[in-house]
Amino acid sequence: MSSDRFFQLSEPYSTVSDEGDFWDLVSQAHEVVDVLYEPEGLTARTNRRAVNKVVFRNVSFSKTKLSKLVFNECEFRGCRFIGTHFDRCKFSHCYFESCNLYAATFENCYVDPATFLDAIPWDGYENIRISLFHELARNSAESNQAEFRAEAEFRFRQAQRLQLRHERRKRKLRLIPFCSRWSLALLLELSMGYGWRTWRTVGSIVTGLAFMVVTNWVFWRQIGVVSAVNGLAADCSLASAIYFSATFGSGGLVPSGDAGFLLLGLEAILGVVLFAMLASLLFKAMVRS
Repeated sequence: MSSDRFFQLSEPYSTVSDEGDFWDLVSQAHEVVDVLYEPEGLTARTNRRAVNKVVFRNVSFSKTKLSKLVFNECEFRGCRFIGTHFDRCKFSHCYFESCNLYAATFENCYVDPATFLDAIPWDGYENIRISLFHELARNSAESNQAEFRAEAEFRFRQAQRLQLRHERRKRKLRLIPFCSRWSLALLLELSMGYGWRTWRTVGSIVTGLAFMVVTNWVFWRQIGVVSAVNGLAADCSLASAIYFSATFGSGGLVPSGDAGFLLLGLEAILGVVLFAMLASLLFKAMVRS
């Protein structure tokens, strides 16, 4: 057993060695504190058995199979679920804080991954956080819970980014690789949520397009926009800026100076990135449907 306190219950605690004793304990109190649950399983024999509005503090269900249970508005604080297998369980409006879910598995469970945002400490246990959200993503995918899968996948990628910081502190990652991988991951997270935040992606695309239009409008004279027909300077207007941006200077309006061609080159690169984001968004939408 690890000497890390995150892997152990705080002493003193009592032991529950029978499944019936546990149900008696839950039915008699709204708070279960300092308990080590020893049986290998906790199962609802017929239909799903509900546990309603119970607060669990410093309780261990490690190496236990929890099957066909429903937890409604329950709180789990400082609990241990090391190697716990959740089978056909449902968590509704529950909350986990400072709980160890190392090697926990989920099978056909209904659970919002956001329930576990505060379950694992944000610093020092990134590997457990990565494993947890990867497992939740798998469970959601196999259970056809598209919204929950998107949340789990996003949190999984986010945890991977945070692990880079931990590896850098431990000198396992050099500065330049760390900066490049961290910056790219952060950019993907903020701009499109790693492909799992639809409205964030749409917002980034709209912002990018608006940036190109406004830039061309503000620097119209510096770009030196002229008519492709007669070579005369084109009038500056918002409509002209939109047209110029949409055609990348290859239509009826073209740049006349080096600065204009340089700016259009940069905008073309941005346009390719925005198109790739749009294609990724459409592809994921088709896959989910």
